[in-house]
Amino acid sequence: MTFVKKALSPDEYGEVLFQHKWMRGEPSDVVCELLAKSERLFFRQDDILFREGDKMQHCLLVETGKLQAFRHTYGGDEKIFGQFERGEFVAIAAVFMDHGRFPMNIRAQSDGHTLMIPRQDI
Repeated sequence: MTFVKKALSPDEYGEVLFQHKWMRGEPSDVVCELLAKSERLFFRQDDILFREGDKMQHCLLVETGKLQAFRHTYGGDEKIFGQFERGEFVAIAAVFMDHGRFPMNIRAQSDGHTLMIPRQDI
């Protein structure tokens, strides 16, 4: 995985954030500010982006590729709880939970990248 830690501008893939249904009614300067606080995470197929229990400092918005949320059962099997594609937030409900942790493992199903939006700014 590769983290890109620089302020992002609307010219740099910001269209996914700008086009998201939650952002359509927001003034463009508000969305630009959110984008400027965000980082990009590039991933490759089968990368584990986060593990269950990891501190959730960012909310992920998929820009390209596919991700899935899964847990291991007591028997050692994997149970898939969700799949996420372009324009979808990953584990968005966890952003609002007091524990501030990822409730599941997040794995890449393909190469791609996400926008990492600071949790406190959502």
